[in-house]
Amino acid sequence: MDKTTQQQLMTGEVMHADSSTARVKVGRTKMHPIYRKRYSIHSSVLAHVPTGMQLEKGAVVTVERCRPISKRKRWAVVKPS
Repeated sequence: MDKTTQQQLMTGEVMHADSSTARVKVGRTKMHPIYRKRYSIHSSVLAHVPTGMQLEKGAVVTVERCRPISKRKRWAVVKPS
């Protein structure tokens, strides 16, 4: 996979799910530039849930970057993992 494809898909945990929107907490690890210690960073994104898909809190899902759906919603749930 090239770098652009890796940034398009992320895996995270559902923190809150509505009928059409889910708040997904995604995390990644970084390395400190001086001390070379690894640490984790978490952020939350709003993702669009397709019709017919039911999500519950704590479910692990894969989200994909998509066109802007609303003011803060730029991700869509691809599949529950």
